[in-house]
Amino acid sequence: MDSMSGLARVVGFDGNGMLPEGAAGGEPWVRWLLQSVRARCEEGAFSPGERAGVLLPLAWGQFADEWFLVFVAPQMVAAWRALNARDRASLTEIDVALGQGAHSSLLERSRAAGAVLLKSTRGARYQGVLGHYRADVEGGLAPGHFAIVWAAVGHFFHLSLTHVMAEYLRLEWEMATRELPHPPEPRGALSFAALVSTALQRETAEPVVMRRRNGISAEEA
Repeated sequence: MDSMSGLARVVGFDGNGMLPEGAAGGEPWVRWLLQSVRARCEEGAFSPGERAGVLLPLAWGQFADEWFLVFVAPQMVAAWRALNARDRASLTEIDVALGQGAHSSLLERSRAAGAVLLKSTRGARYQGVLGHYRADVEGGLAPGHFAIVWAAVGHFFHLSLTHVMAEYLRLEWEMATRELPHPPEPRGALSFAALVSTALQRETAEPVVMRRRNGISAEEA
């Protein structure tokens, strides 16, 4: 298994994304972890504005293409590597890099949600790298963007990367659509599971698929 929990198994032998069953299911205790963000933040990075009905999926697709797949997902994968390696400095650098090139209002919402999540998990014991990262955020060395904070919190609570990324997307969607009359979750290529699989395929690409075939790598063949 790849050292990045939940990453290798998301890519099938033929290269098609396969999110483990339940990874995008909105488990109650995970929702409990994020309830403070839902309660205290009006919306996250996804801000569709007045777009509703048929325009809402278009706004979600734009968010996925221009923010999640380009900025958030690669940095969450990099953060997961840093967390597994207990590399505090790299985690802080990744957090700083996430904010480069994005709109200031989006970054402000991202930092606000990150601050709420950090505050709500302050009382957890033996936080390890999460605690060190928290100190960097509180010391002004890292901005504390929600995606990176959530990766650190999810890692601390032994979630898989697939779960963390899927729940990130679920939270973004639910916060942005809370005032709408029960909008259906995105489907097809824009569903939470499909977007996570797309993101992880881009990060793992051919090497993971080759490692999974017959249990040997291309170099070993």
